[in-house]
Amino acid sequence: MGPYPPAETQVSTTTNNANEGALGTLRIMLRCAPCMSLSQFNARLQYKKNQTGAYIKTFLGCHQHKYLHGKAQELDSNGAKRKQRKAQVEYHQKLMKKNCEIDQQRKEWKDAATAKLHAVVPCLHREFDPHVPQNKDMPKQKEDKLKVLREAIVCYTSGEVTRQETTQEVPLETGKSEDEEP
Repeated sequence: MGPYPPAETQVSTTTNNANEGALGTLRIMLRCAPCMSLSQFNARLQYKKNQTGAYIKTFLGCHQHKYLHGKAQELDSNGAKRKQRKAQVEYHQKLMKKNCEIDQQRKEWKDAATAKLHAVVPCLHREFDPHVPQNKDMPKQKEDKLKVLREAIVCYTSGEVTRQETTQEVPLETGKSEDEEP
């Protein structure tokens, strides 16, 4: 026998009819009485399904009916719906504040990542290894290019080559180096 019980003991409904029926009933009742609270809806539905009206007519007298009516008014007037609305508003405000903080934190992370990316100075491979051929001297075949670049990467990661500092500066105006005589 497997880890699951036999198929005859498993019972599940294939549709969501019970839930859809309750939602449909709620929508119809809210169409008739739009300001009805959920607790009032539940009370009316129970009243109808349990046949409370027939019980009241059969077994309760005028005094008990007045007492129940007074208790119902007391429950309705205690502000439960108002308290629920207030709690819901407070929850939504707290949730909104939390989401704003999360959005702000994400924005800060994104800005930090963007700043970090902008701070990266791209380096040219010729600055590190003068033995890497220039683009015009690079082999034409893809396999040969990859071989040269892999060799350069191995040299760089092993620490054999470091960034070369240029000692000659070429002024922009003349196009000649400082070491040359005019």
